[in-house]
Amino acid sequence: MASRFWDADGALRKELRPGEIVLWKGRPNMWATAAREQGQFWVGLLTAGIGSGILFPSLNDYMLSDVPKGPTGVFFGLVFFVFGLLAVLRGIRAILATCRTVYAVTDRRLLIVKDLRRKQVTTIAPSAINAVELTQGPDGMGSITFRRETVDDDKVVKLAFLGVQNVGEAAAEIEKLRLGAAAAGRTFAS
Repeated sequence: MASRFWDADGALRKELRPGEIVLWKGRPNMWATAAREQGQFWVGLLTAGIGSGILFPSLNDYMLSDVPKGPTGVFFGLVFFVFGLLAVLRGIRAILATCRTVYAVTDRRLLIVKDLRRKQVTTIAPSAINAVELTQGPDGMGSITFRRETVDDDKVVKLAFLGVQNVGEAAAEIEKLRLGAAAAGRTFAS
């Protein structure tokens, strides 16, 4: 039987390569994730509400009327209701995933380890980071966003450490790692 409590340190140790050193590790804050997901949650509730407002009267009319108007109201109401419900559940799942997520900065890469139903490990090489954006509150808690802009595809990929303690310390370690990789790349190219 699996343990009720998740061992974040153990999950992180399993992902480290031989000789890799953890410079910083942290866990996300549930409230920061909830603040980020609240738009999706409210849109999902609104969509599910509209769907139920269409679905239940149409279903009642379709089932009880001698001359039903047809299944289109039932179909569209059901589609709105299901999409709204899925959006709400996705937001709730993201909030619950914070309990089983750990972030780490190692001497070689950045790691995001999530283990809600299945393990998901995101690895970010320091050479893949173009910019580091930091938002910090007065209590030292905040978020770090890593940006990767690709010139060929004109695409921006953003990943983040959300709602972590000592965000300034984590940002400093990430910046040192990023600049060290850039300097090593310039030296290697010369």
